[in-house]
Amino acid sequence: MWKNIMATGFLVLSIGITYHLIQSANADFGPRVSAGQNPIVNYGGYATSGTTVFTAPVDQDVILRTIITSTDCQVAIDGTVIVPTSSYFYPTYLYTRASYAQPQSVFTTGDAMLKIPAGSAMSFTGCSTTYYMEGHLSHP
Repeated sequence: MWKNIMATGFLVLSIGITYHLIQSANADFGPRVSAGQNPIVNYGGYATSGTTVFTAPVDQDVILRTIITSTDCQVAIDGTVIVPTSSYFYPTYLYTRASYAQPQSVFTTGDAMLKIPAGSAMSFTGCSTTYYMEGHLSHP
């Protein structure tokens, strides 16, 4: 008789523990990439200093992976410089020239993760340049 009571107790206990563990087993897999028709974005062209290059959609962030410019530029989001230029910030150079001993940067190799928040405008400051950018849309 006592064995049946113990077996029932262990069964109830194991079900309770299993239920508790399943509830807490939620993982964060990072940003949710858009499942729309085309979550990849790319922009290219010529921009003068301070003019808006693009504006992120109001319901999605834009994650820029690559930014390549023909001159040394700063990146501004809503008018605030996010990526400055100086010799101290060489990992963030947006351009490379074969004739100069310049290191590759996260922006020119496609390893950057620059977030442009939903509805924000991105521009280049301190230069007029030809540019290419690519990235993807993400839900905020």
